[in-house]
Amino acid sequence: MTSGLQVVNARIDYDNVDLLRNVDIAVPPGRIVALLGPSGSGKSSLLRCIAGVQQLASGNIYWDDINVTALPAHKRRFGLVFQDALLFPHMNVARNISFGLRFTQATAAEKQQRVNELLELVGLQEFRDRRPDALSGGEAQRVALARALAPKPRLLCLDEPFGALDKDLRDRLVRDVRELLTHLGTPALHVTHDPDEARRLADDLLSINNQQIESA
Repeated sequence: MTSGLQVVNARIDYDNVDLLRNVDIAVPPGRIVALLGPSGSGKSSLLRCIAGVQQLASGNIYWDDINVTALPAHKRRFGLVFQDALLFPHMNVARNISFGLRFTQATAAEKQQRVNELLELVGLQEFRDRRPDALSGGEAQRVALARALAPKPRLLCLDEPFGALDKDLRDRLVRDVRELLTHLGTPALHVTHDPDEARRLADDLLSINNQQIESA
């Protein structure tokens, strides 16, 4: 095995019906991998299994050659961003980002410093005190991205985070996210049904065909 993420001989099902079989994929250090597939093909379920919020039907997940299949989500140290930003409406932007640090041992001062760093990275320094209902869709997704990146995840899982945005905003955010991940050196697995989005964001492309994953 190589370092980074490896999913080996995995099966994903829903209500005892196979979605994906014999899944073998890898996300090497520093690489962005996109997984293309239509709605209902199992790509989001696979991502949730990797992140630890859903269980594989069978198979194993490794990080740096260590089996993490049985680890709970917060111990895997993988970030997850959904199509909907899912921000806490009663928290301002800074507190939403700080929530991503809840499982770390950081002090209050260290958390404040990390929040400031993330606000600068995603270009939202002037938005720290705003509530989610005062944000645009793109701004909300930037906050969700910052929250996922706050604990410095080993891997970032992106579950169609641009799907609800209009084309111009989606194109701009795809470019910005690629630049940000490249700058940070954070590997990512991005699932989408949009081939153009996948090509512009990712270094490597995979696709789902007949319940299996192959190079695109």
